[in-house]
Amino acid sequence: MMAAAGYYVFNQAVASGEYMKVPNIVGMPVAQAYLALGEQKLQMGRQETMSSEQFPKNHVIAQRPAAGAVVRAGRRITPTVSSGKGALQVASFVGKTLDEARVSLAQLRLREGTVARLSNTAPVNTVLGQDPAPNQEIEPDGEVHFLVSDGPPEREFLFMPEIVGLSPNEALERLSPYRLTIVPYVVEKEDAPLDVILSQNPQPNASVRSGDRVSFNVRTTRTLPNARRKVDVAYTVPGLLLEREVRVEVVDARGERKTVYPGPDDLVGGLPPRLRPGSVITIPELAFEREVTVEFFVDGQKARTCYYHGLSEPTITDHESATEGGNLGGYQNSAVHTGQ
Repeated sequence: MMAAAGYYVFNQAVASGEYMKVPNIVGMPVAQAYLALGEQKLQMGRQETMSSEQFPKNHVIAQRPAAGAVVRAGRRITPTVSSGKGALQVASFVGKTLDEARVSLAQLRLREGTVARLSNTAPVNTVLGQDPAPNQEIEPDGEVHFLVSDGPPEREFLFMPEIVGLSPNEALERLSPYRLTIVPYVVEKEDAPLDVILSQNPQPNASVRSGDRVSFNVRTTRTLPNARRKVDVAYTVPGLLLEREVRVEVVDARGERKTVYPGPDDLVGGLPPRLRPGSVITIPELAFEREVTVEFFVDGQKARTCYYHGLSEPTITDHESATEGGNLGGYQNSAVHTGQ
């Protein structure tokens, strides 16, 4: 009878609303668990989180008090909520190619999300940005979204204006809206007018695009931006009877050395040619900025050095050690300016 009476009093207390049975919220999404507790006049307490292989992220793993417990109305029920299968830190993919990023995603158990493209100076398919950002957390099998380069924007086609007959200042002003790379070549032609464009490349009305290189020839004594000088350098093979082997090297303002003669087309049976004394070797249209040194070697020994600086006449040094019988041969047209 006492047990029966106790059971009766317990049910009456629950029915009267003073006490409530705790519902089972395990397995529910957090939002659904919140509603289920509210229906029983209970509140959701502060959430505790932990990783779980069984329950998806934001689902209730456990609860305290347990389901079926009788508590007063208004009691807070504390849920333990899944944070997923163990969060990963997102690596940085910025600067990598999209293919490299895809390989890394597979190794990290992540998936490729959306790929957006943007015109950019970076090479095509270079990753410019990502979401989630580097070092943020992400669930295994989560998606990483990419912003990648679609390459430079298509350059606009233009038509080259005529600048022949203009002064250098007028030419630069006319070309400035075209966003071209302009290279003036200073030439020496005694019969040509001073400070007047003599020729141009490309020709008028030729198709060009922004960023293309254009050039013009002008006789001037003034300093022009980005100007170059072009010269023909000629050398007479020294000696009297014996054929000589000649090599020509150019050293630019940075000290970089390059052999300009003999070239592949000059070889005979794969070997450097041997030239008769009195033969003339010409290095045509040698273009340079600021300064350049041209060195002639005869039979492996330095025979002549020609040093050019700015618009000045070249400094020429003959090296007697390379002569045959003391005869180096004549110096011909060492600093002849030519047009393009």
